Amino acid sequence: MVKILFLIMLNGVAFCQVQNLTVSGVVRSELQEPLQYVSVVLYQNHQIIAYSTTDKYGAYQLEFNIKRNEPHTFYIEVNSLGYHVQKQQILFHSKTDIKQDFVLSEKIEQLNEVVLEPWEKIAVQQETIRFKAAAFKDGSEQVVEDLLKNIPGLEVSEAAYSKVRCYFLPKAIIKSSN
Repeated sequence: MVKILFLIMLNGVAFCQVQNLTVSGVVRSELQEPLQYVSVVLYQNHQIIAYSTTDKYGAYQLEFNIKRNEPHTFYIEVNSLGYHVQKQQILFHSKTDIKQDFVLSEKIEQLNEVVLEPWEKIAVQQETIRFKAAAFKDGSEQVVEDLLKNIPGLEVSEAAYSKVRCYFLPKAIIKSSN
């Protein structure tokens, strides 16, 4: 009985040493519009303590535990694509809830050029049909026949004849070899 009371008291002392803290707020643009899906990260000594993303109203909430009766310095970093990163230092003393709002300014990036390259899975040129094998791979292929079965509209028979639409193909050329 004495051991049980001792364990309960020890657990109570350990519980009193930890404090639950909450940092919450709203992230808005310079136009005071709430920003959705903004990454909010809480750091201490370059280690992530808590993280969250904002909801459709721009609100976030970070909950974490620290040792009681010690001042702690944290940094909150707020980051979103198309906006400048903001970093804010927060010092905890005895408060348990802190409200910290952010206003992000737009970051304009200019691209030098945009290159669009076509990547066709199937190319038809007169009587030749070319398939890009990599586009039809699913990882379960053991032999080329398995890969050919993944191509839509192409059937492989037991006699090693291929059939596209309603035409039989007596031989297929794979990378310029029979």
